[in-house]
Amino acid sequence: MKPLSIRLGDLLVEAGAQREDVERAAEKGDGKDRLGERLVRSEAIDEHALYRALSRQSGVPLADLDQVLTEADPALIKRVSRRFLDTRRMV
Repeated sequence: MKPLSIRLGDLLVEAGAQREDVERAAEKGDGKDRLGERLVRSEAIDEHALYRALSRQSGVPLADLDQVLTEADPALIKRVSRRFLDTRRMV
């Protein structure tokens, strides 16, 4: 997957977010949080839509944790807690 040189807001609009919501969230930026966080907080997009857009933008595939865990080595799964993976958003 190749990284894209497209702005996150444009990717979110392409994925169905309202342009007005994206522009409003971008204008409210104060440097303390990020555009995607503001859009999720305002419920303009859901968290999964943000992750999909970030995945496309960065070129890093998005993995479904449940699918990864079913395909992973059981010995490895026993060594790493689900809570750890969830809180660190490692997968």
